[in-house]
Order: sequence, then C-alpha cells, then structure tokens
Amino acid sequence: MHGALSGDAEPADIPAHAARPLRWRRTALVCGVIAALAALGLGAVALSDTSAPGRSTGPTARQITVTHRPMPLPRADILALLSRPADLGALAEPQRWAACMLGLRRDPAVPVLGATPVTVAGRPAVVVVFPGNHPADVQAVTLGTDCDAAHGAALAETTLRRP
Repeated sequence: MHGALSGDAEPADIPAHAARPLRWRRTALVCGVIAALAALGLGAVALSDTSAPGRSTGPTARQITVTHRPMPLPRADILALLSRPADLGALAEPQRWAACMLGLRRDPAVPVLGATPVTVAGRPAVVVVFPGNHPADVQAVTLGTDCDAAHGAALAETTLRRP
C-alpha cells in the first residue's frame, strides 16, 4: 500500500490508456506548436506581401479621354430651326426614329421643335431641337444617322435659351 501512495504503482495496476509513454505526448505537443507557429508565420507573410501592385494596371477614369465635339451649328442657326419645318433626313422613318430615341433613353413622343441634316467629322448627322427642361430653354442634340437602339449616343448636345 505504501507503494500506491507514493506513486510507484505496479504495472498491472495502471489502466491500459494511461500506460502510454509520456515521451509521445511531448513529441506530439512540440509538433503541434511548431505547426501552429509555421502557419502563423506563413499567414503573416502572405498578408504582408508588398510585391503585388498596389492598384490596377488597367485604364482609370483619368486616363480615359472623351473627344468633345462642338455643336456643328451656331446658336443663331439652331434657334432658326424653330421657325421652319423639321427635316429629320435619314432619321425621318418612324421606326428608325423610335429606335434612335430608345437608344438615347428618350421618349419618341417628345415633340421635335426643329431639325436639319448636317455633316460632323465627315459623317452624316442630324441636329434635332427638343423642348428643354425649363419652358424658356431648348435642347439641341446632334445625332449620327446610324443612331439606333444599340448605338444611341449623341455626337453633341447643348441647351439654349429661347429668343
């Protein structure tokens, strides 16, 4: 009994699961700690990698330039369109006109106050005058004759005060 109190138990008295040598537990603990430290180190290196570019190498809004084309008609000529019948030229066909307005995100039913065919940078176009956002304004928009639902960008646009 004295041996049981002092911790020197006979090998037959020790349960089988407690009979494992302490050396394997220490080895497993050391391996686990090393693996955890290695994972922390690799994670820190991966998160602090400064060799990656800080920003995208693609174009930015500052690098993209848009060519601004001036209105092909002077102010007086645009306002003169208000006093004569509108000539939509190549855009006069109702289906083509509706497709162009759809591409511009405009209502095809908005009245055309005036229009005339013009040439812009060697391309046929039409200057169209619409009512402005305010009753005293008109909006002149230059449209390419290839304007349709898929290609509805205005070539030029300006707002003028009515005379």
